Amino acid sequence: MRFEHFHGLANKPDARRSARRLLQKWFSEALLGYESARLGIPERRMIKRLAAQQERDLLLEEMVNSLGRFRYAPTEAEIAAFYRENIAHLTPPARLKVQSVLLEKQSAAVTFKQRLDQGAEMTWLAKRTSEVRQDAAALPTTWLQPSMIGLKPGEARPARS
Repeated sequence: MRFEHFHGLANKPDARRSARRLLQKWFSEALLGYESARLGIPERRMIKRLAAQQERDLLLEEMVNSLGRFRYAPTEAEIAAFYRENIAHLTPPARLKVQSVLLEKQSAAVTFKQRLDQGAEMTWLAKRTSEVRQDAAALPTTWLQPSMIGLKPGEARPARS
């Protein structure tokens, strides 16, 4: 009755062979457990340590499996609320891309600045201005924090020369 009803063997074509194999497996494990207990193996320090490690491994495996099955699908409203609440943490600090040229005279620098203010691009204008020193640049082309060049928060504006 045990092998037919509790192991799903009812009405299976190979039920007798499966029942015999399950009974043999169960009996082997029971006999091994009995002999092991009789010899005192479960009380050995090494066996206890291995059993504790096995238990920890099984618990860790179960925990990882349960966390792996967890799925979180936030709504658009939840995502927007999260970003609103954490905007300062998620927004990188303002920075400036610095380009510079070194000019030979102040009058050339004033003319250069006027052309920049009229909408010319720095690299285009630098290639076409003879007073630009090719051997040196005033500042390296890099990203800087606004405070590094004396600007206060909010003073930096996009495309400001």
